[in-house]
Amino acid sequence: MNNPASEQPSTRRVLWAFSVLCVGLVVALWIAPMRVRPQPPIPRDVWRLEQMFVNEAEVSYSLAGEFYIQFIDELNVVRGHDGCNFFLFRVNQETTSGALRFYGAGQVTLKGCYVLENEGTTRVEIEGFAMVLPYIDKYEFSNEQLILSSFSGNQRFIFSSLGQSAEARVNNLPLPRNP
Repeated sequence: MNNPASEQPSTRRVLWAFSVLCVGLVVALWIAPMRVRPQPPIPRDVWRLEQMFVNEAEVSYSLAGEFYIQFIDELNVVRGHDGCNFFLFRVNQETTSGALRFYGAGQVTLKGCYVLENEGTTRVEIEGFAMVLPYIDKYEFSNEQLILSSFSGNQRFIFSSLGQSAEARVNNLPLPRNP
């Protein structure tokens, strides 16, 4: 014969354990979103890449198709008609680098001009070519050219994409003085 008195403590233990499990699950689900860093939106139709995110842990460049810069504050993308992308990104005054990481379905080819501005200095990298520009005041894009103007230095830097190779040429032209 079954004794109801002997079954009661075991039922209570099961209910107690189930209650503790439910409370723990609710607490875990409440805490978990706080620990996950928010990801930036994925601009699939603009970048035509699978994912874009900011990585605050490391800075590196890989020929396999990954490009990192840390601590991006502002990012603008300009796409030329030939498919050459110009990535303009700005970092804050307290850091020395900014960065992006791109993932592609296969090998990612990074084309275009990467402009990193920090503390009044702009570093431009185009397919491995790098130069430092002082105090860029204005970005302009017209006729397949990225124009970086420095009114303080009375200079204009023109970067022109040359078709599929995404190479560029740099011209240092004087700007007309303001009347």
